[in-house]
Amino acid sequence: MEKTVSTDSGVSIHFYENRSLHSFTISLFVRGGLVYEEKGSYGFAHFFEHIAFRNIDAHMNGKLYETLDLCGLTFNAATFVDYIEFTITGAAKHFVTAAEIISRVFSPVIIPPKEILREKKRIKAEIHEEGEGSMRRFSDSVVYKGSPLSNPITGRCSDVDGFGIKKLREMSGELLRSENVFFYVAGNFRESDILFLKKTVSGLNLSIGILRKPKNIKPTEFGKRNCLFAAKKASSTTVRFSFDIDMSKCSEKEIMLLSDALFSGETCPVYREMSENTGLIYSYDNYVDFHGDFAVLSVSFDIRADKLTSAAGMLFGILSDIKNSVGKRLPFVLPGYTDNGMMALDDSETLASDNGYYNHILGLGFYSPEIKIREFTSVSGNKLSEIAENIFRCRNLVITVKGNKSGIDRDKIRALAFQKLGE
Repeated sequence: MEKTVSTDSGVSIHFYENRSLHSFTISLFVRGGLVYEEKGSYGFAHFFEHIAFRNIDAHMNGKLYETLDLCGLTFNAATFVDYIEFTITGAAKHFVTAAEIISRVFSPVIIPPKEILREKKRIKAEIHEEGEGSMRRFSDSVVYKGSPLSNPITGRCSDVDGFGIKKLREMSGELLRSENVFFYVAGNFRESDILFLKKTVSGLNLSIGILRKPKNIKPTEFGKRNCLFAAKKASSTTVRFSFDIDMSKCSEKEIMLLSDALFSGETCPVYREMSENTGLIYSYDNYVDFHGDFAVLSVSFDIRADKLTSAAGMLFGILSDIKNSVGKRLPFVLPGYTDNGMMALDDSETLASDNGYYNHILGLGFYSPEIKIREFTSVSGNKLSEIAENIFRCRNLVITVKGNKSGIDRDKIRALAFQKLGE
């Protein structure tokens, strides 16, 4: 069962012990990202994530990476639309060293401007590598129009250029207020390790204020899409189908199961029908982005341009059928949460990351595998059918395509959507 202690500065340390493992993970979650940013600061959370490593190295007199290698520690970070996660993992004997390192994320900025310029070059290279014109960025600009989420998490090169030492110190202070951060520790550690982390964080001079609240990030046309179709010229064809979800009418666990029923496992209909049985596509990417009171479920794949209409029609048929058949699919997807539920304890890094996100970013309260298993087994097929009926409609659908615009029959694809999914 998950436990929690609080530092003197008000930072929560959540932890889940499993002494049978040989590894531990300490994850530091920082509430930041696009949902908190505005024009002039887009991409700052990602910028801070990068700068933090150089700053820690400076505070350790250039010995950060030597220390990591000497102890066999892995130290990484990632920025999402609503949080940053710093993660350090290693053998149990090196917990204290790892705690000292990750706590230095809070250290005052001491790196010189030339080091900031070097990191800016790396971030711009990352932006270039991901591609200003990538499918995900193009789709997000359409799906999330009118919302900060239409911007890339990394910011744009022009945004990065605007982050100097003064802005870094000012905005990082806001980002690292005690109520906006928490730790999640999982795996093999002792009570004394948690007390050491608590003491270390308690000694930090953290600002205290009001919990950061996300901005109004709902897209302008949410739930009023009317099968919106947007296309962009490209040499090869990629398509993404995205559906708005009103989260006041369902729960995250229900959407996760519905998504799995469609897209996950050897027997799921999208894989079976569109790949195995017809060969229209080879693979696909599916994901659900949760944003508090709304979510977006998407699936995207590469396709031959002359097969796009057929693939769209097949997908719409599958989505229509699932409205009545999702109950029959439940026995095939529940084992991932029930039979395999306790397997979450076997991986300290995944456990820390998932529990930190689900329990304390989304607030789902999966404080033990037993609770999570119980929550998922309580979902009924009838409720999922009702949810599918409400979601998979043209009023919620956005179709984005990159390819030969002149060769895309958008009218035929939209007609198929209205025919099979309804308004």
